[in-house]
Formats: sequence, C-alpha cells, structure tokens
Amino acid sequence: MFEKYSGKSRRIIFFARYEASQLGGEAIEPEHVLLAIIREDRGLLESILLQGEASCALMRTTIEATRRDGPNIAGSIDLPLSPRSKTVLNIAAHEAEVSGDERVTPKHLVLGLLLDEGSLAARLLREHGATAQSVQQALEETLPHQKQSEAAQILAQLSVLIDTLIKRGVFSRQELAEELANRYILPDLHATLNSLMAVLVRKGAINEFDRRQIAGISEL
Repeated sequence: MFEKYSGKSRRIIFFARYEASQLGGEAIEPEHVLLAIIREDRGLLESILLQGEASCALMRTTIEATRRDGPNIAGSIDLPLSPRSKTVLNIAAHEAEVSGDERVTPKHLVLGLLLDEGSLAARLLREHGATAQSVQQALEETLPHQKQSEAAQILAQLSVLIDTLIKRGVFSRQELAEELANRYILPDLHATLNSLMAVLVRKGAINEFDRRQIAGISEL
C-alpha cells in the first residue's frame, strides 16, 4: 500500500501507529496521522498554520486530551488503519496522482486530512488556519524543484549505464554518443533510459538483472 510513499511519508505512518498506541487507540485515526506529521514534518505545518509552532503545540495538547484510560498498547502490536484514516490516505494518493507527483508526500497527507471533513484532525487544522488552498500552493511551489531533482536522478542513471557499457567494451564514448544522438534521445528522460536499456538487453550487452539494478538507483 505504501510503495509510492516518500520516505518521510512512510515514517509518518510509522509514527502514527506509535501515537495511536500511546493514546490507547484501537486503530490509527486521522488525529494520530496529524500528530505524526507534527513529529516528522513540523516545518510544513508551521508554514501553513496561523500561529506556526504555537498552533502545532495547541493541536497536540487537544489531541492528547482525548487519550483513553488504560495501559499503553505495546508498540509491537500492529494497529490497523481506521476506515476514516484509509479514506484520508486514499485522498492523499489521489491528490498525488492528479498533481503528477510520483510519490505521496507529507503535503498530500495534510491535504487528505483537510479534505476528509468531519474528523478531529480536519477540524483542528481548519481552526488553526490551514486550508486546502494553502496546501495546494505549497505543493505548487515545490513542484519545479521536484522535477529538477527527478531529472538529475535520471541523468545519474544514464551516467551509470554509460560507465557500465564502456567498462564492458560494448561502446567507446564516441560510439555511444553517436548511438544516443542518432537513435535513442527522446523528449522524456524516463523513455530515453528505458528504451536504451531495453535495446541493450536484446543485444546481450546487459542482462535483466543489470537493467533492474540500474533502473532502481533512484527508487526511495
């Protein structure tokens, strides 16, 4: 379920389970996800809340006041996501998809919390000034940087592939440059990499294991 989550978003889900266990919850609720975001990406919330750090502290105090009586649940117990939390995560995944983002980031999770109205987490976020528009704006501001980072990663993949081919004596640098210029340079860097590797697998220059290893370099 979390294959397309960024590393930070995966940690948020992990901490949400921890927060739920500490508050005596029987399932991970949206407010536990919010507490995990405060823990893992406080700067994000401070940038969209009216009182910044003070708002984060007030939200945590309010949520912790809902603590259930009884002993803490052991951290080793795998608490399930509540139906409402599943809805929040589905919304976050949808927002990432429609935005053209490859990963579900903390911003998408915050957007999921806001758009699933009715939960304590959504109410607290709105009371402290967060809006879907402010989160969308934060997403748009980071998009150019994300695209640049993605391009840099793919170029790094191509560089590794080129070095592999040269070391194996498949091409010289000049010959490879000519091959790329004449046949394999495509408008999209992903397509360039995948097309080139597919051809090289067919030629026997690299095997399928090499292809998967090179393609997986930029995976989180």
